Amino acid sequence: MRLRRWILRGLLPVAAAFLAIAVLGGSLEGPASFSVLPVNPAANQGVLFTDTSTGLSPTGWFWEFGDGQSSASPAPSHVYSNPGNYTARLRVTTSSGTVETTRLVDVSAEGTLRLNAAHSFDVALFARDQRTGNTGEGKAIPQNDIFGYFAIPALTSNPDNPEVFVKVLDGTVINGQFWVFYGGLTDLEYTLTVKENQTGRVKTYQKAGGSACGGFDTSGFNVTAPPGATATPTPPAPTPTPTPPSGTQTVTINVKAWDFSPGGPVSGPLILKAGTNYRLVFHNVDSAGTPNPVHGFSGISDLGLPGSNDISPGNDFVIPSFTPQPFQGGTHPFVCTQNSCGGDPEQHAGMIGNLIIE
Repeated sequence: MRLRRWILRGLLPVAAAFLAIAVLGGSLEGPASFSVLPVNPAANQGVLFTDTSTGLSPTGWFWEFGDGQSSASPAPSHVYSNPGNYTARLRVTTSSGTVETTRLVDVSAEGTLRLNAAHSFDVALFARDQRTGNTGEGKAIPQNDIFGYFAIPALTSNPDNPEVFVKVLDGTVINGQFWVFYGGLTDLEYTLTVKENQTGRVKTYQKAGGSACGGFDTSGFNVTAPPGATATPTPPAPTPTPTPPSGTQTVTINVKAWDFSPGGPVSGPLILKAGTNYRLVFHNVDSAGTPNPVHGFSGISDLGLPGSNDISPGNDFVIPSFTPQPFQGGTHPFVCTQNSCGGDPEQHAGMIGNLIIE
């Protein structure tokens, strides 16, 4: 009799615990969890939510996506109409009660491909059809944390057709850099803009029209390398060429349909000497009667040269000081960023300049 009372006395707390769990809606089973694919969604793109809970025997699901919408499907697909941070919630019902969990879903703008979320890069694309002069912004089609695509619906009328592939890899264990790769699935001309959100640094990459080639940059964004990493060697400090007695040299680049002079195919490249300080003046020589007399200069990101979309008669674009260094030697292309300067898209497609550092 005593043994039975002892056993009953020991079981009562356990039974009470089971009863409390049932009343409070808890569970003796494993915790709830779910995945989001892609992990870096963009507005107006489908996002797949999947229950990844382990140790549960679900009898029902209830999802709240954080934007006022919900679903009772085990694996719903949801579209966020606007960018922003949303708290998504999953409530799993089992025979023992309910368990729930939440996670933050960071939705980027429709035209922004957000990659490598731990460090966070925002990529945007602007394209031009060299045959018609029409332009359009890229629409992000994210795939995972490393890569995604852009559609260009304004030029292709297909918002789901990938036209440009982009990936940002963490190469810091190798050379202390994040690497940018991009590939053309189109012959359209485009400019890719990559912003490192932690620092605000921006680099641009351009593909000329008529080619399907891509490119890469393994010295894209330098960060502090982890222990054991081999950092990109810092170029030795150059020995500057003696500054001419006249001081800074002013170089005028005449911009006209359809040529940079010097710099363009017609006039030959713009040649600068390493170690010499230059003042670069982009001067529009088109007359007021020329159709669309406004020109642009894309800038040269590798040299730190800014650009302008408003080089018009009476409005020169001036880079007051630029001293090229020996390690920057080579040919650096640039283009006019206006859509149809001169009015003839076919001729404007050839308005590509080259700056050579000797």
